Amino acid sequence: MLQSVWESLQNFDDFSGRATRYEFWWFFVLFVLVLGLVEFIHPVLMSMVAIVLLLPFLAVSTRRLRDAGQSPWWQLMMLVPFGILIVMYYWAMPRPEQPPATERPSGQ
Repeated sequence: MLQSVWESLQNFDDFSGRATRYEFWWFFVLFVLVLGLVEFIHPVLMSMVAIVLLLPFLAVSTRRLRDAGQSPWWQLMMLVPFGILIVMYYWAMPRPEQPPATERPSGQ
């Protein structure tokens, strides 16, 4: 569990590739727990921690959506009310059997 979270933090600037459901959801759970704990301690500190963790979260979310066969642009739905529910549905999707057409070798 902590290994997958640590890898996500180390790959904070890697928006290419894929992230498994396991890797993403453990990162997401710890992300929410850390923000909740820090907000309990001090709300201003929570804002600073959220800003620091935003880039790693967007990176692992982008890799997770790509792994689920969806466009990373779906993350923009988090900016509208209840849009997070749509994005969470895509985060929970299993990996498709075949890679998306944009990632298939040119001979197929």
